[in-house]
Amino acid sequence: MIRRLALLLLCGLCALELSAEERPYELGLGLHSSYYLGELDPRGLLGRHRPGLSLSMSYQPQLHWSWTGELGLRQISARRVDEALARLGAQEDFSRRLVELRLGGRYHFLPLSREQSYLRTRPWSPYLGLGLGLALGGRSSTSRELLLPSLYLGLGVKALLSDRLSLTLDWSVHRCLSSRLEDTGPAWADYPRGAGGPRGIKAQDSYGAWSIALAWRLGKAPCTGCN
Repeated sequence: MIRRLALLLLCGLCALELSAEERPYELGLGLHSSYYLGELDPRGLLGRHRPGLSLSMSYQPQLHWSWTGELGLRQISARRVDEALARLGAQEDFSRRLVELRLGGRYHFLPLSREQSYLRTRPWSPYLGLGLGLALGGRSSTSRELLLPSLYLGLGVKALLSDRLSLTLDWSVHRCLSSRLEDTGPAWADYPRGAGGPRGIKAQDSYGAWSIALAWRLGKAPCTGCN
């Protein structure tokens, strides 16, 4: 009896992990607000926020996992808050436009589906996202074009509003693999990175973003007349 119950439990868990979403593809449009996280302006969320747009695609092969891709247009700006940085060549303000491509994955903490209720699925779920980004920064009066790779971590909630529509609320932090995000001129760019020790004023830059996205769900329609 115990062996049969264990076998049934194992089969149920396998079905939960391997069952595919009936409409696994999504194409969406998002609005986001980006802010700078770096040495020039430590205010973070209390600093300057700039709006942007993004196009997103996702594929959900399993109830708990999905792959995501996003092409976004964002702007990062900040105001220098420490006058001592002026002696190192940092301008009072900087602003940079970025065209960014992100590729990553999400883990849904609840099995996400509207069609497979027999597996105790939910039409909404919080998630954890992780991936890679590559941004192209535009030319300005003080800097050249910039290619900026990054790693990002995201937290959010996704809700399946209907058979065709989904809504996603997301917060993400991007850790740049460079210290040249700031548009502050050649004097600042030439200043040694990491000066002053591990917590020195020149370090790898970061930025965060809040976003809301509405997506159209694509794929095979649910079979309502199947046995």
